[in-house]
Amino acid sequence: MNRLGSLILTALHHYGAVVIVALVAGLGVPTLFAWLAHYVSYLLGLIFFLAALKLSFREVRQELRDVRLLAEVVVIMLVVLPAVVFGVAKLIVPDLALPLLLLAAMPTAMAAPLIVEVCGGRVSLAVVFTAATSLFAPFTIPFVLTIFTGASVSVEAWPIFKTLLVVIAVPFALAELVKFALPRLTLALTKVGSSLSTLSLGLLVAGIAAAQAVPIWAAFSSRSGLGLIAILFVFFIVLQMLGYYVAPWRTGQDRITVSICLTYMNFALALYLAQTFFPTPSVVVPIALSALPWLIVPVVFQVVRQRLGLGLSN
Repeated sequence: MNRLGSLILTALHHYGAVVIVALVAGLGVPTLFAWLAHYVSYLLGLIFFLAALKLSFREVRQELRDVRLLAEVVVIMLVVLPAVVFGVAKLIVPDLALPLLLLAAMPTAMAAPLIVEVCGGRVSLAVVFTAATSLFAPFTIPFVLTIFTGASVSVEAWPIFKTLLVVIAVPFALAELVKFALPRLTLALTKVGSSLSTLSLGLLVAGIAAAQAVPIWAAFSSRSGLGLIAILFVFFIVLQMLGYYVAPWRTGQDRITVSICLTYMNFALALYLAQTFFPTPSVVVPIALSALPWLIVPVVFQVVRQRLGLGLSN
């Protein structure tokens, strides 16, 4: 039994393998995993809790002192990037301009700190970016969509803030309490924290894939659908490269962090907005299909980073 447990823990250290297996499972047997989509916020909260056990409040506070970097990242992610994406898409793929604008206007995904940890970035910086972009998103999203589409979109702030409390603030506070009151438990959880985080992400991936299985399989069955998937992969890869080279003066770790936070947006929020305000297949389907590159490109980036040694030097 101990040998089986050791094998499972070893397998969970392979982030890419876990994500691919979870993706195949979610798409292959969606009825078995679709229920996990209802527990996304709790899985993300667990990931944040385990990450926070390795952080100190002092680290996060130090990141908050770099107001210039924080302001630049928020403006670039939530205003400049959507404007550039919309302008380029209108010239190259005009039919996809609106869904790509929606994706680009989203805040950083709640799972970004885990991806940052796996890829060798700075988790404390990723936590701050995730919180900051999510806090400003209710104000920037309506502005961006109104300016570029003429649509009057009202994004309620409280549901997003409530999600932030559940996913970031509460787990972070709980982690600080556990570190203070239960040091032995903290040590035990820290030892298996990476494996538990990867397992949680695997369940999250399976749930998301299962929830979007119908449009994904439909896309695979047509040439136009495959073309759309290819365009979305190119979109995410370009964002990943742009994110890494947008701040060449920063350390390798910081550049990896910015790259991931810029690329992996909260596409679940984009899908919700699409279904609410733009409920047409031409908008909803591309955003649903973005789940594929969102889940796979980080695995590819991790392999490329290791081969090229990205982030290992300043």
